[in-house]
Amino acid sequence: MIALMAIAMLATTCGPDEPNKPGPSNPPTPLDPSVITATNVINSNSSIATVNAFMEDETSWEEEVIATSTYKNDGFTLGLPKTVADKFLYQIDEEFESDEWLTVSDPEAKVGGTWLYASNNSDKEIGEFSYFGVNNRLWVDAFYMYADRNFTIKGKYEYGPYTDEYDMSFKKGWNIIYSVEEMFGYTWTLTTQKPAGLVMDWVFEEYYYWDAPRVRFKKEGDYENCQVMLVYNDYYGVVADAWFGSDAGLSSYYRIPSGNYDIAYYDEFYDWNVAITDYNFEKEGMYTVVCSDKDGELYFYVVKDTKSDKSFKAKNLLKNRRPVVAKRMANK
Repeated sequence: MIALMAIAMLATTCGPDEPNKPGPSNPPTPLDPSVITATNVINSNSSIATVNAFMEDETSWEEEVIATSTYKNDGFTLGLPKTVADKFLYQIDEEFESDEWLTVSDPEAKVGGTWLYASNNSDKEIGEFSYFGVNNRLWVDAFYMYADRNFTIKGKYEYGPYTDEYDMSFKKGWNIIYSVEEMFGYTWTLTTQKPAGLVMDWVFEEYYYWDAPRVRFKKEGDYENCQVMLVYNDYYGVVADAWFGSDAGLSSYYRIPSGNYDIAYYDEFYDWNVAITDYNFEKEGMYTVVCSDKDGELYFYVVKDTKSDKSFKAKNLLKNRRPVVAKRMANK
C-alpha cells in the first residue's frame, strides 16, 4: 500500500501537466493580437449590436471596415485579418524622421492602426471601445497596430525631470502597443511589453450625441487674420474651435449638438469677430467651415460634406500619445 501511494504521488508531482493548465511542458499560450476578446466590458450598453474594426486609407482618408463581430453578453470576439492592404499603411519614418534620439531599425517599415466602433441595430455608430489598465502606480492605454515586417523602435529623451521612452519590438502582423504613464512620476513609455501584473479592461465610450452633426474648420491661405475659428451659441457656449495662427490648415471633425450657431473668429490682434450668424447644423450632417479670401477680404462660408469627406482620425498613432482613457476611468 505504501509503495502504491508513493507511485501515485510521483505520478501526480512529476507526470504530464493537466490539459490547459500551465506547467513545464505546457507553457501559457501567448496573447494573439490578431484576435480581440472582450468580456465584461465596462459601461456596456444594451443598444450595442455589432462591433466594427476600421482602418483608414492613407490616400483617400476614407475609413473601411476590416472586421466585424456581433456584441452579446457584454462582450465580443473579433478576428482581425492576418494581412492588411498596403493602402492602410504608412511608412514609419514619416513620424520619426526629425527625432535624432530615436533609432528605428528599418525606416522603410510600414504600420497602420485600427479603431473599434459600436453600432446599434440600425447600423448607426453610437460609440467606441478602448483598452486600458490602471493600478496604484500606472495609467495604461493600449491600442492595436499592424506592421508589414519585424522591426524595432528604441530611444529615450530626457527634458528636465521628464522622460519619454520608446521600447517597441514589432512583429510582422498585429501588435499591441502600451502607452504607459507613471501616476506619480515623470516617465512616459510606449512599449510592446505589457506591464507585469497589470489587469487590462475593455471600456465602451458612448457618444453623448451619436447622431450629432460633425463640424471641422478649413483655413485656405496663410492669412494674418482668421487666427482662430469657432462655433458657439448662447446655450452651449463654444462647442468647437480650431487654432491655426497665421498658417493654412484643416482641422479634425468635432461632434456638436444639433441646432443653430454663430460662426466667429479671432484676428491677428485676437479681436472677436462674428462671420456667420444663426447657421443650422443638422443631425448626422457633416460640415466644413471655410475661411477664404475674396477680393482681398476674408470670406467665410460653410460646405456640407459627404460621407467620403470624413477625415477625423489622427494618423499619428505613436508620437506623443498619452493614456487619456485610463486617466478618465481612474478618476470616475
